[in-house]
Amino acid sequence: MAKRQTWQKRYIDSGKQFEWFFNFETVKRKVLPFIPKSDECRIIDLGCGTSHFTLDLCKASEFQGSVFLTDFSMEAVFHQQKIYAAPQSSEICYDSGIPCNGVPSNSKTSHLDKSAVSTEHKKSSKLKTKMTSFFLCCDAEMLPLKDHSMDLVIDKGTVDSVLKDKNNGLSRARQMLKEAARILTPGGHYIQFTDEDPDARLSLLENSLCDFDVYRHFNITYSSLGFYGNGIEYFLYVVVRK
Repeated sequence: MAKRQTWQKRYIDSGKQFEWFFNFETVKRKVLPFIPKSDECRIIDLGCGTSHFTLDLCKASEFQGSVFLTDFSMEAVFHQQKIYAAPQSSEICYDSGIPCNGVPSNSKTSHLDKSAVSTEHKKSSKLKTKMTSFFLCCDAEMLPLKDHSMDLVIDKGTVDSVLKDKNNGLSRARQMLKEAARILTPGGHYIQFTDEDPDARLSLLENSLCDFDVYRHFNITYSSLGFYGNGIEYFLYVVVRK
């Protein structure tokens, strides 16, 4: 579950949209208050897969800013291009060693080149909103984005997937959380959906953020989202950068 090739094969074999945990409508009321209203704001989905969660969120909130869809599976990124009605000729940004459209796999980038990956939607009939979408094939543990560049970071089961790595899951999850903290703007939110209860997940969040910032410029809260599926309780964890 933590390997790129596993997810790539899964998306290729399935060829269908897959929604991890639950869909947007299930938690709509809980999520909408976190959506930035300014057209200068940026949202990023870490490990978007083939989920329509962030697209549905943007449509429901009539989001006017920039949305970034990221995954280390190229098949997942292609899927997001299609549902956001992005032209197939548009390039996809990439990170260290992951091959991409017209970009050699031995090249490296340190920051996102917006001109290479942007697609603006001017109230299209499909999206009914104006926003700019970006598609990044990259590893959430090493994001090609500048510090303090995102107002909302969405993690729907991605840390959970990384933790499945039996050998390095914990260290990888902590690195991913530190990256999420790094790209958050002051006042920005990192929201995480998971079925892991607070006894375990709060310590992971606290320790990871303490490693990143010993001065603890972050506030962490959580709430239960209720029971879904086979009677599993899900939680929403919210990290706010002070």
